[in-house]
Amino acid sequence: MRAALVLVIAAGCWSSPKVQQPEPPPPHSWPEPVLHTAHLHGSHTLSRCATVVDHAFEISRDELKRIAPNGQLEALRNGIVESCETMQWTAEALDCFELARDSSELDPCARNLTQDQNDDLAKRIQNASSGTNP
Repeated sequence: MRAALVLVIAAGCWSSPKVQQPEPPPPHSWPEPVLHTAHLHGSHTLSRCATVVDHAFEISRDELKRIAPNGQLEALRNGIVESCETMQWTAEALDCFELARDSSELDPCARNLTQDQNDDLAKRIQNASSGTNP
């Protein structure tokens, strides 16, 4: 009897473990929808320059409405983005503009631009304001 009991216990200890069924995958969760506005600016993906300039425009909306007619705002925005991309503004300058919380914090950011970058920016702003192309 004892031998039979030992065999039953040993068989239980040495038998192959039960194969557990894998847990079913969690239900698929879809990401939050993203508002794509790139089509408004003629490209599929906004560059860092475009994103930063859009932020600056957003926090300066009231001032911009006073100084530039709506028809010039798009040209002004595009000129600034082109200046940023062409003149390769530094990450430090872009970070400064991006972190600004209101328009008063934008002016000091221009100090992060070189003289050539500032000159190019001023020329493009002037061209956009006068409606001429560079």
